[in-house]
Amino acid sequence: DQTGVANVFANFVASPDANARVIAKTIVQITQAKLAETTVKVGTSDPITSKAITRADLETAIQAAVVQMLPTIVSAVSNEAQKGGACEDPASLACKKALNTAVTGASGLADSTGITVANVATLIGVGKSTATQAEATSIPEAILRWLCFTNSSNWDYRTNVSTAAENTFDSNNLRRYRDVSVTNKSGTAVTTGGLVINGRSDDVHWNGSAWINACDNTWKNTVSKPDAKGYFTFDFCDGYARGTKTAVKVDFSGRTIADMVTAIRAHPGQGEGVGYAGWGASDSRATTLLAAGFSSTAVLPAGAALIYTTKTPTENALSYVVSGYAAKLLQTSAAIAAGGDATSGGTPTCALTIPPYTSATSLSAVIAQNQGTPCKFATSRITGALGVNLTSDSQLNGTRNEWWDQSTLSIGTIGSATISLASAATGYYTGNTDIRVAFPAAASQVANFYSCQQRFDGSTRNCNSIGSGTYTIKTLGDAKVLSFAGVPVQAAPLTYSRSYVERAGVVRYGYTVKLQQDSGVSPNLVAMNALFSVLGIPAVTP
Repeated sequence: DQTGVANVFANFVASPDANARVIAKTIVQITQAKLAETTVKVGTSDPITSKAITRADLETAIQAAVVQMLPTIVSAVSNEAQKGGACEDPASLACKKALNTAVTGASGLADSTGITVANVATLIGVGKSTATQAEATSIPEAILRWLCFTNSSNWDYRTNVSTAAENTFDSNNLRRYRDVSVTNKSGTAVTTGGLVINGRSDDVHWNGSAWINACDNTWKNTVSKPDAKGYFTFDFCDGYARGTKTAVKVDFSGRTIADMVTAIRAHPGQGEGVGYAGWGASDSRATTLLAAGFSSTAVLPAGAALIYTTKTPTENALSYVVSGYAAKLLQTSAAIAAGGDATSGGTPTCALTIPPYTSATSLSAVIAQNQGTPCKFATSRITGALGVNLTSDSQLNGTRNEWWDQSTLSIGTIGSATISLASAATGYYTGNTDIRVAFPAAASQVANFYSCQQRFDGSTRNCNSIGSGTYTIKTLGDAKVLSFAGVPVQAAPLTYSRSYVERAGVVRYGYTVKLQQDSGVSPNLVAMNALFSVLGIPAVTP
């Protein structure tokens, strides 16, 4: 799902799928690079189980890290495999050089695994001890999922908390926890939690039998008893995410707060999606200096521990956005969607009118209108930042200046460049890639996919075909859901799969988060409150 490879069990050497071959080559090279770096640990003992480290242990730890960074790998190298890329011929010398640079260059993919000589022994020990560790129950408990700290009046954190009763297994062998986030700005604390994505607390998801928005900071998520191998099952936010996880408790009592913080920031997992190297910093970046309290030599009390977890989701729910930006799908008129050519004095409706947008009310009308017919304009020039003259001409698409928003739907945007007013633009195009879809007239269930440029203001420009797939519309409860199959590999770096949901006469943007394994490290309640005491954050009481 994350790689966009149609058959992950194919013979990659013989496969005609250049993308599959490039991804396979890259994974092998990352593994080789990290093995060469960490082999020095073979024969030494890991600090958790005190067992000797083998080459197989190193391979397992590296493979786990690679699995967790598959979207990063795909994003870095998939374009090389496309037409005109260095790896259009995966066996070429140009491809070998390109992948070597991507893997071993400065801040390359090998370093991005987070595996180092300093932390690999701990990770191996955690992996080996999974079957022998169990979480304490029947006592109040919490783990600190994430922390950003500026000063004692400005901070935010996310924690999972359980009262003694919640942390006691019931007759179904389930215990419970609440997901709580607290943000303090200038001394005023606000508590939220649960399913909150980019500030959206009202996203709705399909739990298998109904559309719900039942998850807030009071919602009781469930975790099962561990099986013989140490695996728990979890259900977060009533079916929003289900899967398995492991939890290993590493005693840190008697060690300093500075030691604990160093161990957390050395962990190669992704934390809240930004990497543990930035844990504790005011903006979650490793380059930001930590406040003095994080280097405290205060000794952690008895019971202080770090909890190392590996979470493997097996099911993520289809969801849709209710409020805020990118909630309702807005559409132009049919005349504007029809497109046209204004490059040689033509006057199509799409070029004459400032497009009025209205909320789409049905998927059938959306499909009928979005047929992939652009509105073509002559070359455009603007005055950008610092008075620099910017033109719509580009190396990628020459003099084309075509508008495609009005006749295609968004699958997602790849890239992190920001959009701006013309006066602040440093380039006519942002460098981001918009992946779009359209439905050709009279073509049953056919979905045509495009890769497009993004203009400085976010407008979609100059789309190129990247293949065709299919679409389906199915009924879930009182809603209809438009989803896609055969989405091209260019969309693989997206962390979600796009859908559209028609419900109560409104079409909204839907999504399903792609399955991705992740490992985490969190201070337990004792360790958390010891750190909070030094930083001036009120103690957590489950």
